[in-house]
Amino acid sequence: AAISLGVIGTGQQDVEDVLLNSLAPGGVKGLMPPEDNVIRRYAVGALGALGALRAIPAFKEMVASAACDEALRFSIAGSVRDIPSTDSVAVARMLVSDESSPVRALAEESLNALESRGFS
Repeated sequence: AAISLGVIGTGQQDVEDVLLNSLAPGGVKGLMPPEDNVIRRYAVGALGALGALRAIPAFKEMVASAACDEALRFSIAGSVRDIPSTDSVAVARMLVSDESSPVRALAEESLNALESRGFS
């Protein structure tokens, strides 16, 4: 559902709101951590597909949290590439020093992509 919302919801404020709400632990009714992490990963991807600049503060907060697992950090590292802003660059820079090699590599790719588009 989150992927579909990301594809069909471009420019729809209410779609972004639903996706942003689902990023919070317990943000999906009936699911609690760690089960809701799958939904959170899909929401991160959908927000990236939307180019949702409003997601960046939530991404920063998630990356800084000890509860943010490797798969979620990997999703964030890939999604920031599709949100062209200097704030996205800041999130990518947070992740280039991640403990996980796949997260670091994807963050580096996203950082390079954002810088090639003029964001630094």
